Amino acid sequence: MTEQQDEPEILPPDVRTAATELIWRCGNCGYQRPRAEGPPDRCPDCGAPREEFYRVTED
Repeated sequence: MTEQQDEPEILPPDVRTAATELIWRCGNCGYQRPRAEGPPDRCPDCGAPREEFYRVTED
């Protein structure tokens, strides 16, 4: 079995702007981390597990 790499999502040109950044956000406390780094195993601010993180776009 091969593992899939978490590759950056490519937004269509009509959605993409120079100010749009993809990030991971903790659903428990709101801690943010650049998407390229991937979600941490535990949130450094509140200790929430990796499963609490979701991807969002930040303007």
